[in-house]
Amino acid sequence: MGNEERFLIKSADGRTLTVYDDKVVLSQIGVMGFLSRGLSGNKTIYYQDITSIQFKEAGWTAGFMEFTFPGSNDHTGGPLSGVKNENRFTFSMPTIGAAKALNIKALEAKKFLEEKIREYKNPKQSINSSYSTADELLKLKSLLDSNAINKDEYEKMKASIIKNI
Repeated sequence: MGNEERFLIKSADGRTLTVYDDKVVLSQIGVMGFLSRGLSGNKTIYYQDITSIQFKEAGWTAGFMEFTFPGSNDHTGGPLSGVKNENRFTFSMPTIGAAKALNIKALEAKKFLEEKIREYKNPKQSINSSYSTADELLKLKSLLDSNAINKDEYEKMKASIIKNI
């Protein structure tokens, strides 16, 4: 888990967004990538760190997907300030038709990312905790059956266990 590539989105300016099971990697390739981002290298952002995703579709102007997390620098201050943001994947294509096709792929990736982030932020209750609750109730019943506790104690303890589910 974590190394399987789910989406690879390439922009006309040499930027790439690679989406994995547990992270996003922003990078650049080729001459256009060098011209747009220089020697900045790859930026890896893990889902557990992301607090929000801002998205704008490409059209007559470039689209972007920007990741916010604690400690990130958002470069506020004007229409071109976001270009400097290392946590932003900017994407465009030479024609509107190609940009629309890229938007579809980018929106699919965004949906996938939001679901993964939700999973990391709100993990599902494990099956083991369900079994431990059932085990507690069985042990409690066993105590009642062996007369170690009376019926009133049993009912109070059972209610307490069930309340905590």
